[in-house]
Amino acid sequence: MKPKPFTEGAIHSLFLKSSVPMVIGLLANLLVQSFDIWLIAKLPSDALVAMGYIFPVVMLFIYIAIAISAGVASVLARWSSQLSQKGLHSRLVITQGVGLIASSLLVLFCLIILPLYPMIMGIEQHIAPLVNHYLSVYFINGWLTFIGMVGLSSLRALGLPNIQGWSMLLAALVQAVLAPICIFVFEWGLQGSAWAGVIAKSLPVFIAYFYLHKAFRLFAFKLIDFTKEQILKTTKSTLHIAIPAMLNNLFIPIASFITTHLVATLGEAQVAAFAIAAHIEPVFLLVFHALSAILAPYMGQNLMANRLSRVDQGLIISRNFCFITGLLLALVLFSLAPFLASLFTSTPEIQAYLTLYLRIVPVSYGFSGVVILVNASFNGIGQPMPAMVISALRAFLLYFPIALFASIHYAFVGVFVAYSVINVLCAFLAYYWFKQRIRQISLKR
Repeated sequence: MKPKPFTEGAIHSLFLKSSVPMVIGLLANLLVQSFDIWLIAKLPSDALVAMGYIFPVVMLFIYIAIAISAGVASVLARWSSQLSQKGLHSRLVITQGVGLIASSLLVLFCLIILPLYPMIMGIEQHIAPLVNHYLSVYFINGWLTFIGMVGLSSLRALGLPNIQGWSMLLAALVQAVLAPICIFVFEWGLQGSAWAGVIAKSLPVFIAYFYLHKAFRLFAFKLIDFTKEQILKTTKSTLHIAIPAMLNNLFIPIASFITTHLVATLGEAQVAAFAIAAHIEPVFLLVFHALSAILAPYMGQNLMANRLSRVDQGLIISRNFCFITGLLLALVLFSLAPFLASLFTSTPEIQAYLTLYLRIVPVSYGFSGVVILVNASFNGIGQPMPAMVISALRAFLLYFPIALFASIHYAFVGVFVAYSVINVLCAFLAYYWFKQRIRQISLKR
């Protein structure tokens, strides 16, 4: 089967059809994570404390998996229309091998440091066994998540984007059913949550590689089919995107740490309000992340096919989508902020600060969407460094000094006004930079 190109068809329709399943899959994933935490909260309090120490390890797997997946997707999207069927098949097999090796090395590294992890994190003795028992199972879950993401990203890059969204939905539904059974019926406690994840995450792996073999004969290969040059070139191209994307992902928790540190100097109610906001904000930004998953291979394929007019049109359509969606989100959240705050806390002071957050920060959500989509576009065309520079600039050179000044003079409101202003500035920078880069590429052709 030949890859389905993003170089043909109505762009609006293409984005809509490809993004909706991703939105559904991502939303289901977020909801099942919240449901899982809700279940764990019903266990003795030590389980919830243990999850606080487990969370950084989970994020490590996810961020590295996203980075490797971005590299694989970028390589396959850009090469899909340039290579023969045999050549593309070779690159497909090699990229899956890169994902398999990277995920296995990560699991091996984690297993080596697992005995030291409680000491490194300063975990209390009565909590450490819970953490170790959960992680010993989660490493299987994390490995499956990693492999599944690489396989599904490959399908997305080759023009089959809907499979990822529906497989994520299926996995979320299975985990939602199995988690309470494993935790309470089998009485496996916290470890039961990890085992439910293992079973659920095995489904996207099976689906991804079933379709990769059905559509592109993934497993129909012999080792003699690959040359050393092919392997090195494909691996290098994948890591060229993956390593900057990995560093780019690290700026997300760093920026969150900076914000938490600044807010912590203002009071406990402010910290609580920010913690709630940080957990619900991904739901509001979900549509932008869903579109970015489609935009990356779209940009890569059209650039390599020299369809620069479609690159421009795709950028304009996605920009307009961000601004319209961002405006709607801002208006809705401004109106519903007090109601939403009351759903998450009954403390009047925390409600007041959460309401302030939900009326300030959403004004910049459309601009955050532009940054998300432009960064994905840079990765899609095989130029990840601008995305990394924008994220570093956003977290360190701009946000930290401005937010620090604002927190001193304007307290809680100042921190998040600064956050919104930086989102706006970075959106304009990212958009202009990408336009200039495409213009430079067009002049060279």
